[in-house]
Amino acid sequence: MSLGASVRFQSGTPVSLYADNNRYRGQFVTYLLPRGSGGHLEPNYFGNISISYAYPLPRELELEFTARLANLTNAKAVLRVDETYSFSTTRPIAGGDLEDLKHAKILSPSAPTSFFRRDIVPRQGNFGVQTVFQQPIQAQFEVRLRF
Repeated sequence: MSLGASVRFQSGTPVSLYADNNRYRGQFVTYLLPRGSGGHLEPNYFGNISISYAYPLPRELELEFTARLANLTNAKAVLRVDETYSFSTTRPIAGGDLEDLKHAKILSPSAPTSFFRRDIVPRQGNFGVQTVFQQPIQAQFEVRLRF
């Protein structure tokens, strides 16, 4: 018989601000501000326990039964938020912070004639909305035949 337990603690994930760029449209790969400028998510944790029993069979066979409870405390932390700040095309603000967003301009589609337009980069409505959550308490059962 085997007993097991584990605890995992994770610091909060950094939140970045992404925008579109003119080379890879629709992929939102441009960091509008340096990575993690949007703050951090709350830290999260979970604990697991398991019990296992191996039953010997003839001819060197073994039958093992395992039961696990994952996320024993049923914690429901937020693991990810929508980090796409804007659907507009723009360039990164090197060394910027959240105060610099009010000055960020939309990149002009005709860059050779005018580099930036006069419009401020608009924030899209889902920025910062929680998208991925920690899985609730789970039970897992296994039966293994070893030979």
